[in-house]
Amino acid sequence: MHVQTAEVTHAQRISFQLVKGRRLLLFNLFGYALLIVVSVWHLEWAARPERLQAELFNREADLAIVWTQVAALAFLFLIYFAALVNWQRLKISSRQLAGMVAAVAFLAWCCVPGVSSADLFPYIGFGRLAGIYRLNPYLHTYREVHDFYSPYAWFSFPMSYGPVVLLAFIPAALVSSLNVVASLYVLKLEWLAVFCGSVWLLSKLLKFAGRDGTYGVFTFALNPLVMLELIITGHNDGLLILFALLALFFAQRQRLDVALVMALLSALVKLSGILLFGALLFFIWRNRAWRQSIVGLLVSGCLLVALKVTLLPTGTEWRNLLNPSIVINMNSAHGWVLYLMSDHVRSLYSSNPLSPPRLIVAGTFMLFCLWRLLRITDFDSLVREAAYTTIALLVVYSGIFYPWYLTWLVPYAALTESQRLRNGILLYTFTALWLYAIPIFWTANNLRLRALRWALAHVPPLARLMFPTRAERRFAHAGVN
Repeated sequence: MHVQTAEVTHAQRISFQLVKGRRLLLFNLFGYALLIVVSVWHLEWAARPERLQAELFNREADLAIVWTQVAALAFLFLIYFAALVNWQRLKISSRQLAGMVAAVAFLAWCCVPGVSSADLFPYIGFGRLAGIYRLNPYLHTYREVHDFYSPYAWFSFPMSYGPVVLLAFIPAALVSSLNVVASLYVLKLEWLAVFCGSVWLLSKLLKFAGRDGTYGVFTFALNPLVMLELIITGHNDGLLILFALLALFFAQRQRLDVALVMALLSALVKLSGILLFGALLFFIWRNRAWRQSIVGLLVSGCLLVALKVTLLPTGTEWRNLLNPSIVINMNSAHGWVLYLMSDHVRSLYSSNPLSPPRLIVAGTFMLFCLWRLLRITDFDSLVREAAYTTIALLVVYSGIFYPWYLTWLVPYAALTESQRLRNGILLYTFTALWLYAIPIFWTANNLRLRALRWALAHVPPLARLMFPTRAERRFAHAGVN
């Protein structure tokens, strides 16, 4: 989103007035302060635990709260995009940016989770199973436990996340025995530390590549969806991002053995990280780094064997990582295709992982990934193709889609040299707000509204990713990347 020519339009001059000087910081502080107010709206801190639990879970159905949050996020996106468009004129130093990120991240941490997701509560429940009751969360659920935390542990299936996240869940779970709200903030504090580590790694990656580090860091760290999903709501996707950046960090420095292990750890948070692992294998093949690849694969194999002996002894536990308990939803293109199929095909698809419909979809996705990954020749193409295969996973292959999945792509937007890829990803993080602005319970019996909700969230960014603008076609014709 850099300005490409010396000509500055009237709209660009107006957007520059929005963010010049200290206004960029003040507007961000105002937006996140408003999110703090939204997060404590109608929340009775002195209420009994069962009352507090009900209020934390029901705020997502309060339209006044939801729409105020969406309005605040839309305002923050306006400031965010205005800053990106005028970046060369703003001249923000690394020190100024660090202070801005620290202030905004702290305000985001102060927000009470629960308006748009209550996933922190099952996270702590899994940690309690493992850390307090010494139960394997891949084999047991919280329904087997009856204690004060049972009303909060709403997820009734075995854990569907990789075992790496248990290292974060257990400390917060121990605190939950003293105070549930305190345990939420302990876990959010861990995610805040993970976020800071990701920002540091991103700055090192950009500096090593000789790129504008402040622009790239701002692109990731001040993206409102990243702040919402990784720090305010507290999803564990930040840990996946941290290990993915570690993998890229070592790949950039030709430590490909370590890079493979880091990519595996990313996949052991959520299985989507396996795409980066595969992209690194193609990167290794192009670089003929056979010795490093053997070392990395051996260490990765040892880690998997250790998991097989401990947490994941049978195929049932490994299948839990595929999140089989989640019903396919219509946030994804895959869900819409299945909706249009017959009842027999949908039943066969859901009950049998090796059914012909599933094999056809999986085979098509694998062929697409192979086509894209064969394009990898250097580090920049590694970033680009890892991003495109992840987009294909989210948009086409995955049976479920939630806005926080898009945070996986934002580091790629910060690192890529492709303006179309960057702008498409960043536009996606904004249009995903439609999934919050039109609550899911509205669409339960309204198919047209559900289709509109999907189209508003997905079609504009996908069009931006697929079709170059007139200026991009002109630059490409002139031989400019």
